[in-house]
Amino acid sequence: MEEYPKEVTLKNKKVVKLRLLEKDDLESLISFFQALPIENRMYLRSDVMQRENLMRRFGNIDYNKMYPLVAWFDSEIIAIGNLFRAEFGWQRNLGEIRIVVSPAFQRQGLCTILTRELFLYAVSTDLFKIQAELMENQKSAIAAFKRMGFHEEAVLKNHVTDIKGNVNGKTSSGSIAAEISYGKSPEELLDISDEDILTNLGGLPKEDEHCAFLAAATLHEAVNSYMIKQNKKLETRNWKKSDGF
Repeated sequence: MEEYPKEVTLKNKKVVKLRLLEKDDLESLISFFQALPIENRMYLRSDVMQRENLMRRFGNIDYNKMYPLVAWFDSEIIAIGNLFRAEFGWQRNLGEIRIVVSPAFQRQGLCTILTRELFLYAVSTDLFKIQAELMENQKSAIAAFKRMGFHEEAVLKNHVTDIKGNVNGKTSSGSIAAEISYGKSPEELLDISDEDILTNLGGLPKEDEHCAFLAAATLHEAVNSYMIKQNKKLETRNWKKSDGF
């Protein structure tokens, strides 16, 4: 958590601050969610207009169960990205990324930035799989995950219902980079290339091959970030799976 707060620049040149959600941020977070127009609340999994739902979800933050990263601009929360994981059970090595961005800051690269930050954190844990579940018509969000090397694993037709009662299909996308990273040492992780990712995916259309490069680059950045925080050199330490890689 020591890498936050940090500043990032969006496509429109605005600078926003990223940091982990804290207990004192709850009122700002409630204001953010309740200011969203109905079009942006269509796909949320709980009714954020009911204050108690947000209090229940974020009132007692446990970073072992969720990793909530918020973006701030002019003292207001403008986006939240969250990595959820089960504390126990057969899905405890599965992490799910969910992101909500204020309409005024959409299509400025913020969704991609938050996805990248959460991915960097996730691959330093014992998570085996990182996924995102979206409705089929969330085209921008699907594209943002695709740019981070997530690939579509399943499409379930007529599977979910939005808050207006419309039935939609659901897509489930996973990160192949996270899957092939599990159990490997930092030395082995740095050897994973975009070609390895493409091979494990069974190839990609020519126009999408750059996504494999981005996934490999992000993975390498995660390793380097972890090494800097540990203040270690690769050649001086014997690594174990329990180290987080």
